[in-house]
Amino acid sequence: MSTEMLRKEPTITFRDDIPVLRDRVNVPWEKLEQVLERVEERTSQVLQEAPDFSPMKEAERLRLAREEAMTTLVEKFAPALTASMQQQMDDMVNAAVTSAYHHLRSDLTRQLNALIVQTVREELMRVMREAEEKQFQR
Repeated sequence: MSTEMLRKEPTITFRDDIPVLRDRVNVPWEKLEQVLERVEERTSQVLQEAPDFSPMKEAERLRLAREEAMTTLVEKFAPALTASMQQQMDDMVNAAVTSAYHHLRSDLTRQLNALIVQTVREELMRVMREAEEKQFQR
């Protein structure tokens, strides 16, 4: 196996922009411990003062806010939508009733006319028969 086939590990060259610590700061360990203690104290204070921010509580808060917004939208839009739909339904029912009335009236008028024509014809036929019978009887 040749060396070109082997995996090469990355190397740092002088062209890479990697910061290098050139100047050392001389701090005694006691001083560093004091600073770290103050940082720990302040961190615990900040954590106690900060509101409890956990993803689960935030998700619950967002869910509740979404439900509240949905409820508000429903309360505002439902009555307006109901009123609009009711008005349109009233218009449709009025148009349907008017159309049904006109169709019914037209049908009844045609039937009444047919009945009158039939009755008048039958009555005239009866009168003419009676007249003929009277004429033959004389």
